[in-house]
Amino acid sequence: MPIFPSSQATSQRDSEFHPVDESFITWSYDLGLMTAAATAISAGRAYMCRMFVPVSRPITNVCVWVSTAGATVANGRLGVFDSSGTRLQETAAITTAFQTTGFKEIPLATVVAATPGYYWAGLVVGSAGTVPQFRRSNNGTAAEINVKVGDASATTRAAWLTTTGLTDLPTSFTPGTAFAATPPALFWMGFT
Repeated sequence: MPIFPSSQATSQRDSEFHPVDESFITWSYDLGLMTAAATAISAGRAYMCRMFVPVSRPITNVCVWVSTAGATVANGRLGVFDSSGTRLQETAAITTAFQTTGFKEIPLATVVAATPGYYWAGLVVGSAGTVPQFRRSNNGTAAEINVKVGDASATTRAAWLTTTGLTDLPTSFTPGTAFAATPPALFWMGFT
């Protein structure tokens, strides 16, 4: 089933690559802008990327790219949140997938019936002997990427929650007020 109706796919094309070109529903940015450099994260802290879903689609997986493998990873999870910060679904606990490098497409526990709008992709690693690192954008810090909306606003593209010691993604958060003042670099995430 195509992500866009054929009339939309042909009438609104430009020279940029879009998620549909790579069989994604949405992503935090074009895969071609990803660098091998990694974004170091802290265990027990949730990281969020805000993404737009253009048409109604079932979200079955959350995707990330592990740049540096973790070791003895426990309670890693990926999830989908609505624009208000309510968790809609998450993956089962991730251990071995975060202990190897490369593209990871992790299934959600159940499918999310997404309608057009903004969603948050969430990532947490509860604990690890070595915390995995994830690929990020090659240009700009999150502060630069968020320049017009602010680092801790509800419409920022990349954020981390102020809460620490998490072993699971939160059931909800308040976009903007729950964000740390200085965001991480924008790492790559996608929905399929």
